Amino acid sequence: MIIGTLCGLRNVCQINQWSENEKVRGFLGRRFGIERISCYYWMLCLLKLIEPKSLNQCLMKWSQSLLPVGMEGKTIAIDGKTIRSTGKMEKLEFPRFFGQ
Repeated sequence: MIIGTLCGLRNVCQINQWSENEKVRGFLGRRFGIERISCYYWMLCLLKLIEPKSLNQCLMKWSQSLLPVGMEGKTIAIDGKTIRSTGKMEKLEFPRFFGQ
């Protein structure tokens, strides 16, 4: 479910359809050791059992475990816009070149 969400899938139906793809199943098996994919109904049942607050805490701990030592509390731009400052470009005025 988490990997599907990170891939941009928006609901359980999309995640289930994606996970049934042969290439995706192979990738999940090789990379993460996931040999069996739950059916759509079971995914819904599992989600109903999970408390959002607990899931949030688990995801925070997991993501922090991936960071290098000393990076706790830092903001990380996943899409890179913050790093490249493209979010502020609309405020900039660019010089005109070649008589444009």
